[in-house]
Amino acid sequence: MDSFDTAIIEFACQWLPYGTPPSDELITRFGMTTGRYEQQLARILDDYPSQLPVEDRRRLWLQLAETRQYP
Repeated sequence: MDSFDTAIIEFACQWLPYGTPPSDELITRFGMTTGRYEQQLARILDDYPSQLPVEDRRRLWLQLAETRQYP
């Protein structure tokens, strides 16, 4: 996991209590639309499952599932 992926995971975990981060915050921090952020987050969760506590990973997947359908 590179530093960009790590920043996305840390950011996503900070936002867990509040839901999906606002689109303007995603553009400012990462230069991404909400859809692209969700795709990137899903890829990170798939590619690096052991890099994150199980409960945080589960909660992030549930949050993604609220807005999109991921396998």
